[in-house]
Amino acid sequence: MLETIYITRHGFRSNWENTKWSPSPTGIDADPALASHGVEQAIELATYLKALDANIQKIYTSPFYRCIQTIDHTANALDLSIHVDNGIGEWYGITRATHPSPATINVLKNFFPRIEENYQPSVVPSNKGETMAEIHERVRKAMEIIIRDAEKSDCSAILLCTHAATNDVR
Repeated sequence: MLETIYITRHGFRSNWENTKWSPSPTGIDADPALASHGVEQAIELATYLKALDANIQKIYTSPFYRCIQTIDHTANALDLSIHVDNGIGEWYGITRATHPSPATINVLKNFFPRIEENYQPSVVPSNKGETMAEIHERVRKAMEIIIRDAEKSDCSAILLCTHAATNDVR
């Protein structure tokens, strides 16, 4: 039975440190990598969670590079695969004409070999944006499906890596 859900936000993004455009590893403009400070944060998170002995048995993450890069150190430290789930991905509101889609699993797997290729994302958000009510509903559905998946695997603790807006949905 699932007892504990650890939730973290991605580390410090490279575009927060350097306002000049630098190419994303995935080739998607809205998909920056972590800055060196963010990488340090990711390493600290992995060290902390390993020392905590939290018995994390599955990791779920947003499909955006910065989240996977953040959680990859923990996946390595705990020897776990990474389950990429669009349902806990970024929220862009409804202000843009089109919203960026994350890279495919095939592209991401080149950077992060621990990605579980057979995991099916819970919910895929519209590329036309979402209202506040719609992101709440997306995350609610995603969490139901993630919890069901974790319980099916007999997990007692899982870890999620996501974004500020997605993390703040109550």
